[in-house]
Amino acid sequence: MKLLLPALALSCVAAAPAAAEIAMFSQRNFQGARYSLEAESANMNFSPRSVRVLEGQAWQICPRPFFGGDCRTIHESNPKLNLPRAFSGMVRSARPLPMAATAKPAPPVHVAPPKPAPEVKPKPDEPSKHHEAAKPDEAKPADSKPKA
Repeated sequence: MKLLLPALALSCVAAAPAAAEIAMFSQRNFQGARYSLEAESANMNFSPRSVRVLEGQAWQICPRPFFGGDCRTIHESNPKLNLPRAFSGMVRSARPLPMAATAKPAPPVHVAPPKPAPEVKPKPDEPSKHHEAAKPDEAKPADSKPKA
């Protein structure tokens, strides 16, 4: 029984999801000063040139404190991070996203437009389906003499 309890405790620890973590680096290729987070930071000041996130996780980084401005989502590590102009090179707040939001958007699926139906031409011995019906007020030539 004494051996069973530690094994049970270890199995619970192993089943826990990995903690969220983002590591931002001041130089490209994960070099230079490192700024790591395991939880959200609403007011920070760091100028990252590369970023590392754990596989299957995503982080939201923002150019303004308290998650303001045109925030971006980081889905994967990037050795050459190029921040949009709105960031002015600085990340001012960051937070992990829930697991449901970490899924990358599916790539667009290209659907070819439907092909037009082939044109069916009538056979020479068949009348065309597109002919106009005779108009009822058109008079047919009548015999000038009545038949007896």
